[in-house]
Amino acid sequence: MSDRPSFDADIDAAWVEFRRALADRLDSFSKGQSLVLTCTYDVIYPSPHVVFSVTGANRLRCEIPAGRRLDVMDIADLDALVAAGWRSRKNGRYVLEVGRRLSDKVAALAVDLLRDLWEVPHPAFLTEDGPHEPAPVVAIKSRGRDHLRQLAAATVSDLVGEPAVVDVHGDIPLSVGGVPSWLCVREDAPTLEFVVVLGEATNATAVITEHAPQWPDVTMTVVDDTVVGVLRVESTVFAAKNLAVAFARWIQFMREGAPAIVADLAVDPGLPPALMVLLHLDPDREGLLDAHEVAAVCDYDRDAILDYLRITSEQEMSWRRSAAEADDLDEAAACHHEAEAWVHTHESLRAALRVVVLPKSRGVAIRRHSANSTSKQVRD
Repeated sequence: MSDRPSFDADIDAAWVEFRRALADRLDSFSKGQSLVLTCTYDVIYPSPHVVFSVTGANRLRCEIPAGRRLDVMDIADLDALVAAGWRSRKNGRYVLEVGRRLSDKVAALAVDLLRDLWEVPHPAFLTEDGPHEPAPVVAIKSRGRDHLRQLAAATVSDLVGEPAVVDVHGDIPLSVGGVPSWLCVREDAPTLEFVVVLGEATNATAVITEHAPQWPDVTMTVVDDTVVGVLRVESTVFAAKNLAVAFARWIQFMREGAPAIVADLAVDPGLPPALMVLLHLDPDREGLLDAHEVAAVCDYDRDAILDYLRITSEQEMSWRRSAAEADDLDEAAACHHEAEAWVHTHESLRAALRVVVLPKSRGVAIRRHSANSTSKQVRD
């Protein structure tokens, strides 16, 4: 990992400098001058923009023109605009007007809009002079892995305003939201990958199931109970614009998605003690324990056994998924073997559940449990 400052610090510093420069520029405005800032990052709602000007009454104005970007904002976000001093006009615009001496306030509220509500990740994604036709995408056919890395590093440097660091592994470290990640060049294909290791836990599959739908651009997989997130950029023909859009999506994921996933993985309680006991008593899952012995280990607890059945199913699915994503046949075979072992544990638990809940087996189970309790009392 690199010793360079966190990417968060770089981005925060960039926004602070942007806010200061904007305030200075607005402070020097005269009547008739205007400034339009357009967000080039937002590919879903093209060219959202804000307009700064001085009114005939010599007041400083910031305006959000009516359009699709305003139409899709949450009611909570629109309420936040109003609370901050913006006013809605009949034609759908939102306008902020203050005295000329409050240029710092206008700059601060504009940054809040752009960064927090519109989720622009960096001032580098803003251009001046209003909406315009998108510039032609300049594409370069890479000459190999090293050349693709150079192109990626140059683009990242332009986006963050300082030279990108390449570590000893040939990756570009990116620390966002306190979680380290990397921009890598695949060895087997002309593809760039943003990669993050999010954590290790036995509930990894459940965590992915909950969070993955919110981040369709990021592929999350489980390898040996470890969750890895990857965003791929196919780069047979490299286009800086494509990497810039992916970079913005990655920054958003790392700021919002990654910390939540890391937190959910961190509270994983691990496998329940009874299930751990079963794995120790029958490590190869060969059926060394009969149904009554498994029920006894589970303390004849129906609800606990149902929970263990859920866990074993999740483990099986996780190992099946790992097998499908394995890089070689040996790794895939090992994953399939582990999945089958969890299938055997699942079947043992189902048999134990029958002992606990079915009338015929329940009497036997109770007699066994009572006998064990009596024997224990005699020994004590």
